[in-house]
Amino acid sequence: TDFEASEDLLNFLEKGEPPVFVGFGSMVIEDTKSLINMIIEAARETSSRVILQSSWSKMACDAMPEFMMAIESAPHDWLFPRMGAVVHHGGAGTVAAGL
Repeated sequence: TDFEASEDLLNFLEKGEPPVFVGFGSMVIEDTKSLINMIIEAARETSSRVILQSSWSKMACDAMPEFMMAIESAPHDWLFPRMGAVVHHGGAGTVAAGL
């Protein structure tokens, strides 16, 4: 792939354990704030780092904790090998990339 990751993304990936990818693809999330708060709490409870990918629903908050980074997009074939785990919406393409 010809993808060039941002400096911020590369720095985040390099500064700790491989993060958990969390993405919702084409799902439309009505209450993104509550969902993001749930993801933050789960990450805290499990001492996990998280890459949160936006797609059809904007997944961002005012104060992203240091163990979490929100991204707009990155090719799954580039991103997933750098992840410790993948949590996603179950779309066929994402399933295939996660295998």
